[in-house]
Amino acid sequence: RMVIFSTSDPIDVLSMGDKVIIMDQGEILQFGNVNEVYENPKNIRVGKYFGYPEMNILETTIKDNGDKIQIEIGDQKQHLKKSVTRDYQGKYTIGIRPEDAKMISLNQQNEVLKDTFLFLKAIGIVSEVIGSDTVISSAIDKQFLTLFHPGIHIVEPDEEINVMIRKDDVLVFSAETGEIIGRGI
Repeated sequence: RMVIFSTSDPIDVLSMGDKVIIMDQGEILQFGNVNEVYENPKNIRVGKYFGYPEMNILETTIKDNGDKIQIEIGDQKQHLKKSVTRDYQGKYTIGIRPEDAKMISLNQQNEVLKDTFLFLKAIGIVSEVIGSDTVISSAIDKQFLTLFHPGIHIVEPDEEINVMIRKDDVLVFSAETGEIIGRGI
């Protein structure tokens, strides 16, 4: 048996769907099983739509220096050991799911493998408690970053927070077309 269910609510799709077709104004953007489309969106439009809270989109510059890369977001720069075979050089748009961005303390940051994570400093804007979890809205140099934090944690406006993102969870999109280039940096 097959049931076709049409909805504009991504939460419905995530909770009930097996296979999904993402459409926008009559155009099929992507078709596949729910997990595949969620983990590997074809482009920014699919990535932003398919998830709650919406996927973060950040403008960045990535410079490939052989076995290391430099990633710049706003005025923040970090050098990381390269973990993918793609050669990045220039401006890109990266996608980060809110559940993949973790708020950590400086002590925790010192305890994790540096080349495995992208570390960013953000400024808190507002915290929204949803049940036993918290959605934290923050900014990195005029770009917004939403975190989905397990448990209740209130971030004060203008409070500086440390954010950790596994570099393998970063989706890299073309800055010009919005099409996916790959996962990981």
